[in-house]
Amino acid sequence: MTRRLCLLAVVLGIGLRIVAMELHDHPRGDVVLDVGVTRSLAAGQGFASGFDRGTELVRGDDPLPPPGHADQHAPLWPLLAAPLAALTGAPFTALQVMSLLCGVLLLALTLRLADRLTEDIGQVPDGVGLLAAALVALSFLAIDFSASGALYAAQACGVLLLVDRLGRPRPAPVAVGLILGALLLLNHQCLVLLPLPVVVGVLGASRGERGRAAVGGVLAVAVALLVLVPWWWRNIAVFGDPLHSVNGLYLLHRLGLEPQLSIEQGVPVARFLGDLSAGQLVGALRAQVAPNLLYLFNTGLIVFPMTLGIVAAGCLPGLRLGLATGDRRRLAAWLALLALVAVAVVWPATKLRYVVTMLPLVTALALSRLLRVPGRGERLGLWIGLLAWLGLLALTLDDLGDSPLARPQRWMQMALLGLALYAAPMLLRLRAGAAQARRPRGGVALPLIPSGLPLAVLVTAAVMLTPPHTTYHGNALAPDFFDQQTEVREVAVARALRAAREHLLTLGGGPGGTVIAPVGLLAWDDPELVSLPLGAGTPLGGTALEALLVRHPDVVAVITMAGDGWLDATEAESAPDGSLIGRRWLLGRLEVLAVFPDDVAAAGADAEAGGGHGVILSMVVR
Repeated sequence: MTRRLCLLAVVLGIGLRIVAMELHDHPRGDVVLDVGVTRSLAAGQGFASGFDRGTELVRGDDPLPPPGHADQHAPLWPLLAAPLAALTGAPFTALQVMSLLCGVLLLALTLRLADRLTEDIGQVPDGVGLLAAALVALSFLAIDFSASGALYAAQACGVLLLVDRLGRPRPAPVAVGLILGALLLLNHQCLVLLPLPVVVGVLGASRGERGRAAVGGVLAVAVALLVLVPWWWRNIAVFGDPLHSVNGLYLLHRLGLEPQLSIEQGVPVARFLGDLSAGQLVGALRAQVAPNLLYLFNTGLIVFPMTLGIVAAGCLPGLRLGLATGDRRRLAAWLALLALVAVAVVWPATKLRYVVTMLPLVTALALSRLLRVPGRGERLGLWIGLLAWLGLLALTLDDLGDSPLARPQRWMQMALLGLALYAAPMLLRLRAGAAQARRPRGGVALPLIPSGLPLAVLVTAAVMLTPPHTTYHGNALAPDFFDQQTEVREVAVARALRAAREHLLTLGGGPGGTVIAPVGLLAWDDPELVSLPLGAGTPLGGTALEALLVRHPDVVAVITMAGDGWLDATEAESAPDGSLIGRRWLLGRLEVLAVFPDDVAAAGADAEAGGGHGVILSMVVR
C-alpha cells in the first residue's frame, strides 16, 4: 500500500511540474539574465547578455568593461538550453524544459541515494527510495523550481551525482572532477563543494590508504579547475579578469559598500571605489549569520516538515557512523549538506532558492535516520535541538513588540509550526526509538507519516492554489528574506509591462527600435532592450537616462515605473487614470503615451515596501 501511494505521489508530482510551467508565464529574478544569454547563444552571438545594461558596474579604478557581454552568471545553464532555444525560438521555454527534465531526473537520483543510505540496515523493506522520491516529487519548492527555468534543479542533480561518485569504493578522479567542474560552471556558489573530493577521500579511507585517497582527491579538484579554464580564458580576453563573471560587486554591495554614480565617456557608471578589509569582510559576513539562521529555520519548517529536527539531531551521529564504517556515501552526503548550509548562512540575504539543492539531501538523510534506533549522540542532539528552538523563541520575543522591525507572524510561525513540525517529531523520535529498540526480532516499518509526506501534499496544494501560484522569491507560507510579498508585486508589474509592450507595438515601435525598460522585459524577443540605469531616485537618474538617449538614437519608447527618478512619483501614483498622458519630462524629450496601473495595492502588497511602483508609464522620445 505504501509503495503504491508513493508511486502515485511521484506521478502526481511530475504532472504538477508540467502544470507549474504554465503558471510561470514570465521569467522571474535572475532567470531573466539567463534568458538573455540563451537567446544570444541561440542566435549565434556568443555569450552576449542579450541586452544593454543601462549602467556599467566597475570595481575601483578599472576601465569600463566592453558593453553587451554576459558578465554576471556562470555559463553552463544557458549553454545547455541554447540548442533547444534555437529550434523553438523561445529561450525562456527552452530553459523551462531544461529545468523540467532536471526536476524529473532529481526524483530518480533521490530514490537512488535514499536506497544506498539505508542498504546497511537489516530488515528494511523495499520502498525507502520511492518514499524519498515521493517527498521530493510533492515538495512545492521542487515542483516550482522544476518549471521556472532556474538552474537550481540542475544544481541539485549535480550535487547528488557528485555524492554518488564520491561514495564509491574507489572514486574515479576524472569523473568526480568533471561533475564538480560542471557544478562550478553552473553556479558560482558551488565553490564551497571544491574541497569535498579531498575531505571525503581522506576521511573515508583506511589509515594505509589515506595518502592515495588524498592524491585522488587533489587530482579531482585539478580536473574541476581545468574544466573552468576555457571560461576563465574568455573572461581574460573580454574583461581582462578571469573571475570577472563571479560578480563580487554584488557581495560588496550587500555587505554595505555603496557605489559612486557618475557619467564617464557618456556612459552611466557605478564605481565601487572602496574595498572591505579582511576584518570588515569577516565582520560583515558574521553579521549575516543570525538573520540567515533565523530565516533558514523558519523556511525549513515549511520546506522540510517533520524532518528538519531529525536531520539536525542526526548530523553528528551520521558523520560518526560514516567515519566508523568508512561509508564514503554517507560522509559525502552529510558533508555536502553542511557545505550548502554554510554558504547559505554567511551569504548576504540568503534566499529561498538556495534551499532547493538541500532538499533531496535532507530528505534522504532524514529517512536514513528515521529507520535507525537513535543512539546516545542522536538523543543528545534531539534535546539540544529542542533547547535551540526554545532559545530562538526567547531571543526573538521582540518580534511581538511595536518596533518597526517587529514581525509577529514570523514569531508565531516559529512557535506554532515549530511545535507541530519540529519539536513534536523530535519527541516522537525519542519514544519511537525506545520502542524500536525493544522490538524483539527487528522489522522496520516505512515511516510514511513521520516522513511528512501527508504534510507535503497539503503545503503544495496551499502554495499552488494561492495566487500568484509560484515561489521563486517566496510565498505567504515561506516569504523571502525581507518578508516582502515579492511574487505578488512581480506578477502585477509583469502584467502592466505586458500591457505597455502591446500598446507600444501597436504604435509602431516594434522591431528595429530600441526600448529603455526594466530588466524584467528581457524575455522580449523584439524590440531591442536597454535596461533602466542604476541611480533611479537620485539626481543622476535623469542625467543617466539622457546619456542613454544619446547612445541609442533609435529609442522609440521608455517604459518606466513611478518612483524610478524620472518623474514625480507622488503625482504619478495619484493619477493612474490616464491624466498624465501628454505630460513631458527631460526638457520635453519624453512624452507619456499610456499609463498602466500595476495593481500592487489591489494584490495585497505594500506599495511603499515594493519601491513605490504605483503605475507604469510608456513614454516616447519626441
